[in-house]
Amino acid sequence: MPVLQELSLSHFKLEWTHSIFRLPLVKLSVRGVIEAQVLSTLGNMQQLKYLDIGGAIVLDELPITTLPSQPPRSVRLPHLEHLTVSGSTLQCMLLWMHLDIPLSATVTLEFKFDSTAKRDLDLRGPRDTTNFRFYTNVPSMETAQPPTMQPHFTLTISAASLDPRVYLDHFLYQLPLPHVQALYVGELDGWSSLKSHFNRFMTTLPNITSCHVTSAVKDYVEVLLTKRVEDQTAEKSQKKGRRTLQWAAPYLRTLVFHDVMHPCQDSFIKAVKAREKAGCGLDRVVLLNCTGVRESKVEILRKSLDGAEVVWDGIEREYEILSSESEDSYSIEPASEESDFFGEDGW
Repeated sequence: MPVLQELSLSHFKLEWTHSIFRLPLVKLSVRGVIEAQVLSTLGNMQQLKYLDIGGAIVLDELPITTLPSQPPRSVRLPHLEHLTVSGSTLQCMLLWMHLDIPLSATVTLEFKFDSTAKRDLDLRGPRDTTNFRFYTNVPSMETAQPPTMQPHFTLTISAASLDPRVYLDHFLYQLPLPHVQALYVGELDGWSSLKSHFNRFMTTLPNITSCHVTSAVKDYVEVLLTKRVEDQTAEKSQKKGRRTLQWAAPYLRTLVFHDVMHPCQDSFIKAVKAREKAGCGLDRVVLLNCTGVRESKVEILRKSLDGAEVVWDGIEREYEILSSESEDSYSIEPASEESDFFGEDGW
């Protein structure tokens, strides 16, 4: 009789001491109330390769206000290849911090709400989410969509989740990110006050070469391009208090702007020129579906990137043409009061 190796469960109350969890499972997917007993159960499932776990995670009955400074890593899963954890923010973080898994494993964390009440099993969450995707290899990033290559680590944050500074200042610092070469960041519109936090976090990615950003993140990138940080690899000067500084993200060579307003402002061009002059210039800038772009600014940017490439899809020019055509049509035949000027979606 074949031995069960794959198991998928979806129950409000899971009995983690059940004998079914003692089978040699290689793939486990569970949804429900995830209590502290899960840790000892998973600790006996050394053969797991795929783990998808989520729901109302309640590892501690007391409210969690802070995370441990050092991950406990009490559950060793030496053969795990794929991990997905979804649920309330701090409890989800805590569960991940208990797992000792190979650095080669692909990880997806989805923080969708903050309540740890057992009745709260709604994992749909708000539509507005922020996505961080970390890649140990450099994927093609020249499309408006996230790269199709499997990211090494994915973090999805609901707009209703905890203060985002928790992620940038604490949790993300604990991730094994030194070997990350590419980063995709999507939908940070509501985080305009977090530039300093974002750029401190970016210093944990010393080998990043490619970055794909959207919307308000463009302002963060301008700061990143001009930021200097202490060079931890340089020998300390004998002079007291003397520090050696280097550019943040010194190996950044490809930058993709998607759905960004005015990506070629003077401040950005100035930052690009400064990096170029210091020998840390960009090799490629890609502008996709951006608005407020002027061809003259794009040409200035091209000249600033000596020998590098600027790819622009010309989308702003198309908007201008459409706008001009629309104005002409309105001047010939004004819209009637009954016409729906914006359409059903209000655009």
